[in-house]
Amino acid sequence: MYFYAVFALILVAPQYLRLWALAACFVVLVTLGRIAPLQGAIFETYTNPHVLEFFAGAVLGRTYGLTLPLRARSFWVSLHGVAWRLWSSLRR
Repeated sequence: MYFYAVFALILVAPQYLRLWALAACFVVLVTLGRIAPLQGAIFETYTNPHVLEFFAGAVLGRTYGLTLPLRARSFWVSLHGVAWRLWSSLRR
């Protein structure tokens, strides 16, 4: 649940940078988990690729909260779902 703490810390950033900062944080952690030979429950938890799903939820929430017409929001939310489905099929 550390990602909630990361999310809370990101709130101090300007609004236009928040998603980028969240993405950078989680991508760096997941990449570190893939290239570093460290082991342990905490390291494996913090670098687990499943945290990217939390980021995907943040993107989805941001997309839904945009002041776009309903059709445009529906398009972007649907596109997000398709992209996530493709991503999850590639990870297997």
